[in-house]
Amino acid sequence: MSSDSHFGIPIIELPTNSKDLDGGSDEWRSLCKSVREACENHGCFQVVYHKISSHLQHELFSLIRQPFNLPLETKKQNVKSKPLHGYYEPGGDFLPFYESFGLEDASSCNSSKASPNLMQIHHHNHFYYQLRRVMKYSAPPSGEYTKVVSAHTDKLCSALLCEDGISGLEIETKDGEWENEYRYSLGTFAVPVKGTIIKAAKEMVDEEHPRFFQGYRFHGLRRLRKCR
Repeated sequence: MSSDSHFGIPIIELPTNSKDLDGGSDEWRSLCKSVREACENHGCFQVVYHKISSHLQHELFSLIRQPFNLPLETKKQNVKSKPLHGYYEPGGDFLPFYESFGLEDASSCNSSKASPNLMQIHHHNHFYYQLRRVMKYSAPPSGEYTKVVSAHTDKLCSALLCEDGISGLEIETKDGEWENEYRYSLGTFAVPVKGTIIKAAKEMVDEEHPRFFQGYRFHGLRRLRKCR
């Protein structure tokens, strides 16, 4: 495992030997330290993992492109009441060049095989589940620069993005500068389950370190933000 930086964004190279990822090993502890420091100091990092071949990546994005070629009426069957969980159609002033699909419980093979109108909600034993979104960012008219999606911070537990190598994503660095990064994209997001209350862990709270913010229900906040 090695760590570097690119445009101020930490780069963490994962070991290709699976034994090095065993919990408790020196490599594992070093990796955990690098991830923790990247999250604390930058809020994000880039992962390099050489066991994923370029051929596999090409096949992945070839498959990702397919659902976007479906008829619009078929795509609209993927309807969800929860924000970010269904089909987003491009158009309007807010997201004129952005189109995406949501697939709930992304870690489930059966969920991945479900048709757009039969995606089921699964029960979960943890406080979060995986939401996968396949995203298409269309190019604006030639010679025109525009923000496809406004500057934002993801409000979920974590976000893992796999890009197709086409320049477009911009990341704000620690010093406030914006850098072009790697526009088809595959995103996997950790989403708190319904009813989860977000608050500082009790192990981190004492008389010298009281809570500054009241706990809140995650999905209630999402609905409030959507209404606004």
